[in-house]
Amino acid sequence: MARRRSSDPTLSIIVTCYNYGHYLSACLDSVLTQTILPDQIVVVDDGSTDNTAEVLGTYADRVQIISTPNAGQAAAFNQGFAGSVSDLILFLDADDVLWPEAVETILLAWNPNDAFCSFGLEIIDETGASLGLHPCSLKPSAGDMRPELLATGSFGFPPTSGNVFSRAALAAI
Repeated sequence: MARRRSSDPTLSIIVTCYNYGHYLSACLDSVLTQTILPDQIVVVDDGSTDNTAEVLGTYADRVQIISTPNAGQAAAFNQGFAGSVSDLILFLDADDVLWPEAVETILLAWNPNDAFCSFGLEIIDETGASLGLHPCSLKPSAGDMRPELLATGSFGFPPTSGNVFSRAALAAI
């Protein structure tokens, strides 16, 4: 396992789940086997009616579970954020997995002046075979995105699981 630097910010991973019990173990296992573990893992069960609660029961000693009536992903994000305590927040969809070095890489790349950081995503099929990179991952998006945003009005922004936010930026939103 990699070593954490004393200057590293803390990081919470918030997993949002609605009827993704069949994906949830792979997702949580990918979080729990990081080369540097996150400081907090919060799972928001957004009123699932499948086997999500049963799957979560097997992780209850390793993750914080928030169960809510179904109100949609944005509400689940807000519930997870309210239950989080770290400097950095990574929202992770329950049907996604992280590469083993994701947290380590984020901590190495993070700049205290950043509001968010995006990272590449790999698309896989139902057997786990790679289908290549997500289209947003193919577009260079490292560094300060303000010039591209000002010139074009947008920039390549991966879906939920490809982003880490500072607590301060999310609190302002």
